[in-house]
Amino acid sequence: MRKIFAWLCLAFTLGLKPVSAQEYIFVNESNSGDFFSSFNCVVRLLLYHEMGHCAGVEVDFQKNGLFYDAARGPNWWEYYFEPIQVGNPDEGIPIPCGETRAYEASEKIANACKPQRFNRIIRRYIRVKPSVRQKMQRYFTQNFRGFAMIGVHYNKSRRTPYVRFSEQVHRYIKENKISNYRLFVSTEDQGFLDFMRMLFPDRVRFLPGLRSKGRKPIPIKAPFAYGEREVMEWLLLSKAEIMIHTHSSLSFWVKCNNLSLPSIFVEGKK
Repeated sequence: MRKIFAWLCLAFTLGLKPVSAQEYIFVNESNSGDFFSSFNCVVRLLLYHEMGHCAGVEVDFQKNGLFYDAARGPNWWEYYFEPIQVGNPDEGIPIPCGETRAYEASEKIANACKPQRFNRIIRRYIRVKPSVRQKMQRYFTQNFRGFAMIGVHYNKSRRTPYVRFSEQVHRYIKENKISNYRLFVSTEDQGFLDFMRMLFPDRVRFLPGLRSKGRKPIPIKAPFAYGEREVMEWLLLSKAEIMIHTHSSLSFWVKCNNLSLPSIFVEGKK
């Protein structure tokens, strides 16, 4: 079994060919540096399996990826989620698969898939570890009990002017006559967070952690905590009464997680 797997790793590296219904996919590569790109890869391959295109899926990032922390084990997926092993690996040909390969294999079926189908995949396979979910719930209770929770997600790469978000928040609370509200701000842009805190003093809540300043990347000194923040932001935005957002993989998966969540899309800079 190990020899077959090693040969197939070599074959995959050389570009030899595609996933079939007889193949068991090992998701073993996380190279984008974006949590929800890896999440996207996993969900797409689970969809691929459900549609009969492979024999099974197992997620094991094998000391690979931005969120790997040697002190917590080799597979960072299992820091935050329960293990994923669908199907029997002994009944299929083992095939290693990273994010690029996953996108290529599942592109057609994923692009045609509606959010309802992705929601069913999440409900069936993606189980957040109790410790992470409980931490999120404590934060929600401490910060949003008794308040209307407005979710705000800003993706720096879209270069959206900050003021477009403040305008949308003001418009929403005015049209809905909301006075007792708080904003949950999800962003990796320290400038945007500072802007929202200045305009909405005492209203803004956010998860602690390093954020980027200017064009400098985020220095990842605590990979586990960085990944945990990503999962908690996903869960918290899913609990908001509305999400105001730019385009991002996170906002897409928030809406797939909560199909009834109203949202306002804020267009990026043209």
